[in-house]
Amino acid sequence: MIKGLKGVENIYTQHTPVIKDIIEELAKGRLKASHYPYLGTIQLTDKPSEIIVFMIGGTTYEESLAIYNLNKTLSGVKIILGSTSVHNFTSFLKEIRSDVTASTNSSSKNL
Repeated sequence: MIKGLKGVENIYTQHTPVIKDIIEELAKGRLKASHYPYLGTIQLTDKPSEIIVFMIGGTTYEESLAIYNLNKTLSGVKIILGSTSVHNFTSFLKEIRSDVTASTNSSSKNL
């Protein structure tokens, strides 16, 4: 019987969300404008002190945990995460199923 894994907070959150890497690059002032374009004439020359991330379509608990940990480890930067919803396994699959159904219906109308 397994009693626990030393050094592992939660074995279900071992995957590193992509948003973590993006926020780390932004916080260090190394986010490439060619990969992440923005509107306006302001150049990102200084490291930001506040970062607001809004996930349209929803975020996950894992992404929320990554932002929480970044707030603890990145000094001088405050990160705020917002989204249209917070997904769990069931709600995420339901949204995918809905999108696939909508896509299938749309494709059949175009034939």
